[in-house]
Amino acid sequence: MIKQKENSDKIATLQNAMKAYLSRPASPPPTPTLPPPAFVLQALQEPLTQAVRASVQPLVEELRNDVEKLVKVNNSELYSTVWEKLSNPLRVLELIRARVSGMAPTTPATTTTTLSASAAPASTLSGGNPYPVVR
Repeated sequence: MIKQKENSDKIATLQNAMKAYLSRPASPPPTPTLPPPAFVLQALQEPLTQAVRASVQPLVEELRNDVEKLVKVNNSELYSTVWEKLSNPLRVLELIRARVSGMAPTTPATTTTTLSASAAPASTLSGGNPYPVVR
């Protein structure tokens, strides 16, 4: 009988423990630990850098080409404008130099063809426009 009483007490204790365990709210799962930001940055830096370079490089090259074309056009326009303004005074200076040095030009047509408005200044190596004409 004593044995039965001990067993009944043990069962009652286990039932109370079971009720207490079931009445408690479930504990949330443990939160995963995140890697430190420095590790994430180090792991992603190279792939991100390559991706940014690959996407930005064509844009930069296109911008460079556009600026280069614009500079060529502006240089050509500037050269044409300046040469139009300088061709007549240069022709007059050439006539004055010829008269002062005693070498009068044989015909005015020769001087005109030598120093026309489309001719290049004597300082250019090829005798042509030192800036490429972009059309």
